[in-house]
Amino acid sequence: EDMHLNYDLIHGEKQVDYKKEIQQVISENVKSDKKIRKDAVLVSEFLITSDTSFFSNLSPTEQKRYFETTKDFLAKRYGEQNLIYATVHNDEKTPHMHVGVVPVTEDGRLSAKDVVGNRMQLVKLQDDFNAHVKAHGYDLARGISSKRKHVEMAKFKAMTAQEAEQVATQNYEQTLSQIQTI
Repeated sequence: EDMHLNYDLIHGEKQVDYKKEIQQVISENVKSDKKIRKDAVLVSEFLITSDTSFFSNLSPTEQKRYFETTKDFLAKRYGEQNLIYATVHNDEKTPHMHVGVVPVTEDGRLSAKDVVGNRMQLVKLQDDFNAHVKAHGYDLARGISSKRKHVEMAKFKAMTAQEAEQVATQNYEQTLSQIQTI
């Protein structure tokens, strides 16, 4: 019901066929004569967010400026021409932005490995990102690196539902106990 609050900082209201956009960026920016591998990474996605309290202290205008600032950071780092989308989601608990980047190297190759990099390069990305947003007036603490592993969405939802069921069962048993006492 809140989907109307979402917006794309690159395309605005325009409906976009992202597959076509990706192919266009590849055809315009990849200079290799080699055929693109079937298993090549065509888009690397970044998730830009913070905690709910950070966003609750921002006006909608300041929130949009925050996301524009972060999009500009990624555009400068990976090339404006390689950004496919920068979609802000306000229809979920915490506002966040998905940014899609076609991983084209400076010498015109399609290589997520070289563009996005390894663990140490991702740590540096987060350090640089934090310095960038602080320089633009956003007092964010640098995220803490962890060894946590990504959980697939379906599994995460199942785990969350199971936890909710356990809480509901405990509440039911407490209520039943109170009723019996009365």
